[in-house]
Amino acid sequence: MYGQAMTHKSAILSIPFSSLSSSEVIAKVAQAIDGDRQLLLTVLDAAMVVNMKSNPQSCDAICASDIIVADGFYVALALRFLGRGPIEQITGFDTMLNVLSLAKEKGHSVYFFGAEEVVAQNLVEVVKERYGASIVAGYRNGYFRATETQAIVNDINASGAAILFIGISSPIRELFLHQYRNELKASFLMGVGGVFDILGGKTQRAPGLMIKLRLEFLYRFLLEPKRMWKRVFYAYPYFIACVLGEWLAVKARRVLGHERDKAI
Repeated sequence: MYGQAMTHKSAILSIPFSSLSSSEVIAKVAQAIDGDRQLLLTVLDAAMVVNMKSNPQSCDAICASDIIVADGFYVALALRFLGRGPIEQITGFDTMLNVLSLAKEKGHSVYFFGAEEVVAQNLVEVVKERYGASIVAGYRNGYFRATETQAIVNDINASGAAILFIGISSPIRELFLHQYRNELKASFLMGVGGVFDILGGKTQRAPGLMIKLRLEFLYRFLLEPKRMWKRVFYAYPYFIACVLGEWLAVKARRVLGHERDKAI
């Protein structure tokens, strides 16, 4: 229904965001692994939404996910503003930790693909310490040539992992998952962005107060201005403009529809 308001599928109202809660998402993950069915989860922030508008391949890859959730608070807020109802913010960071807890509880194994080599090594050590060495099926850093891609897929499958986390940059991770999904044997697939860097000690998550104040993006900008400036000064303002544009379009359609009904 919402897709009819804005026909281009990269329009915010046309992206099939899930209304599931965080606990319901984890329940879906558990069901997929227990039932040996594959589940692809995408956590979508404002910068990724903006990228979808100029990258049709990324848009197609993301929209093919089984579940899409709002990673950013402002994405969830925009969806409510546009009339999509209550959409919970479900961060990639929290989701990954919850799935790791599930893996520990149920004895599932996890493969980690992404980040610099030293960061990936540190990440694995942190996971082993917190969740037990037995859940780590394997890992690989996120730097590779196109000719190595098939070997990486083979290595992931050979590890026997039930869960695959990919910590490489967007849209590369979404395109990788979309292209190789049918070859990957893991039951749960998820791209997690910068979570590897946080757990691997390369960077830090914002303090609790800044997260509560919804200023996590500002903290990240202060830590990594060269990496984050384009998001803060281009992607986020453009996202706001897109939200306002879609809101005005919906309003205009409603007015025209009302006038048409009156004429009849």
